[in-house]
Amino acid sequence: MKDLPTLSGKERTILELLVARGEMYGLQLVEASPEIKRGAVYATLDRMMDKGFVEISHTVEDKREGGLPRKLYRATVFGSRILDTWKLARAAQAEASLRDLLLQLPKDGKKFEHLVRLALEELLDRRVWPARSGAQFGADMGSGNHHWPVVRLEAKRYQGSLKKRELLGELDEAIREEPALDLWILATTTEVSEQLASALTDKGERLGIGIEIVDLSDSRYCKLPLLLASALEPACEFVGEALGGC
Repeated sequence: MKDLPTLSGKERTILELLVARGEMYGLQLVEASPEIKRGAVYATLDRMMDKGFVEISHTVEDKREGGLPRKLYRATVFGSRILDTWKLARAAQAEASLRDLLLQLPKDGKKFEHLVRLALEELLDRRVWPARSGAQFGADMGSGNHHWPVVRLEAKRYQGSLKKRELLGELDEAIREEPALDLWILATTTEVSEQLASALTDKGERLGIGIEIVDLSDSRYCKLPLLLASALEPACEFVGEALGGC
């Protein structure tokens, strides 16, 4: 069986430059990144050509006396795919690390709920209350003030699958407690299936309520990491205090 190709840090940098900028000379690569050294660039390019990551698009003759031909390099289709695969693998690794970190928070879910609220408030620049905050929710959010959309958060620190009936029931409960509800946000450390997401969204549309799902999924654009990244400093500080180090 053929060995899987490896991708070193310098090779990745060269591929990123070639994919972003197109054809480049070896010395242009050196000028574009401090990671690429003049004495090693051509040896690295030769190795990448052996792996099928890059190719010479054409050679330009140097008209100066004694000048050597200059080679223009470009990423191959295979090289571009290897770079995409590396990026997806890094994203998956980061997602797994984030899930592991969040699952270290206490099992009652209160710390996770507080963390998500912290990020939402930083992003929205307004107060966000959890779904089960009782009468305090309506008073503090000003549900009678139509200039302020009423938002409720349902946070689930789960490792397994979510239950459709349970979540639909919690949406009903949120509506009973706050009839003026405008937006219901579900944040969870697991993936929300398309079937469950569709059921929640359809119910929200029937009732005139916005439904936003913030989860950890296999999608390249799962929303929980993006949300926490939008409030990285306070989120990291909070997790650090909760776990004794961030």
